[in-house]
Amino acid sequence: TVGSTACEQCSGGHYADQIQQHSCLACESGKTHNAKHTDCDPCSAGKYAKRGASMCSYCTPGKIVNDGSDDCEICDPGTYAAFGDLSCNACDAGKYPRPDRDGCEDCDAGKYAVVGDLSCKTCDAGKHPRPDCDGCLAVLASMRSLGLIRAFSVG
Repeated sequence: TVGSTACEQCSGGHYADQIQQHSCLACESGKTHNAKHTDCDPCSAGKYAKRGASMCSYCTPGKIVNDGSDDCEICDPGTYAAFGDLSCNACDAGKYPRPDRDGCEDCDAGKYAVVGDLSCKTCDAGKHPRPDCDGCLAVLASMRSLGLIRAFSVG
């Protein structure tokens, strides 16, 4: 107020960097006010803030933030991000990303997926998924890998 000598602290997301400054400045995107509201500090890794935001926030699952950004970006197809992840990750073999890209689902029985696949696939006729679900084997090779058939030689 005019004629007042009392100082008022700036509101969240704003700061005053000079003594007796009459107005507060908004922190830029990717930053928020420090404890004394005298400057702005960058958001910690994995968090974002819009211009003038009172706090930095984590992205929702399925999204990540680039440092200094004011918004989250959805993970690329074939990848996912859990809450607080700093980067998007490819699903393991035998799994595919959920539609909202917040995690992975197991392939149904009889299907497979390699790392980074968007969905599970069915093996061609006469083949079955490998035990680790990352590809297909011919029926005979599949039975041998499961120990159902043993190779032997006649001598």
